[in-house]
Amino acid sequence: MRFDNFSDQYKLFPHSCYFWTTLCPRMLAPTQDSLTELTLHSDTYVGVLFGLPFASLYFPHLRGLSLGKFVFEPSLGAEKFILRHATTLARLELLECKLPIDSDTFDPPPTALANDVESIPMSKSWAVIWGRFAAELTALLALHISWGVSGRYVRLVETMFYREVYVREPLNVADDTAIARFHIPVAARSKAVCGEF
Repeated sequence: MRFDNFSDQYKLFPHSCYFWTTLCPRMLAPTQDSLTELTLHSDTYVGVLFGLPFASLYFPHLRGLSLGKFVFEPSLGAEKFILRHATTLARLELLECKLPIDSDTFDPPPTALANDVESIPMSKSWAVIWGRFAAELTALLALHISWGVSGRYVRLVETMFYREVYVREPLNVADDTAIARFHIPVAARSKAVCGEF
């Protein structure tokens, strides 16, 4: 399933909200017992404002998941949704997914360079998520992460849309190190499975 947004986020917001809160769950709920592959992509960032109820979705046979432009806000539940499928999920793809930074934690000056801004707490980093995924996604055989051309973190602006923000290099290095560690067991499992044939 793919949903393409138009470029005018303000005009589209009510329609996107209706899709993610109403239509998407209605289309997905009847397939929960049989769905094995799920692709949810958007052309604009999807966060808690769009109301997709990840908490109410569980697919006992889900083997492949691709999320595009989702903001991993705790209340959205994307991270928990992925972990809920740890025993069956064999393929995971995250395309331009971001982590939120609240305005109290990070408020860069408009002309700030990446090395001049304050770092965010490690508890709100991708490194923590990659570590959790590496430990719990024990059936994963294929992993693809793409950040796109923008940063890995966003903040909510004007209560309607997300803006990319950049963080200090040590945080990016920690994220990169954690994702490299995450790839190691995935690659080992994939090689072992391929070696069986």
